[in-house]
Amino acid sequence: MAAKKFSVKLSKIAKDLDRAIKDLKKIRKKVAAEDSARLELNVQNLEQARTLVATNCGNARKMTATFSGPTS
Repeated sequence: MAAKKFSVKLSKIAKDLDRAIKDLKKIRKKVAAEDSARLELNVQNLEQARTLVATNCGNARKMTATFSGPTS
């Protein structure tokens, strides 16, 4: 029996990540020093997540990831 394939559109997730990164970078200079370091870490984490999304989609324009299901 052939393995099933599952496709997931990740473009909306990538767009939300981009928006969050942009918003966090905007407020970075407006927060207290102790919060700034935590904010920077959050920005880095979001950027890494965005990179993972793009990598899993093969940097395709439509950003659709395809996964193979288990073979029975």
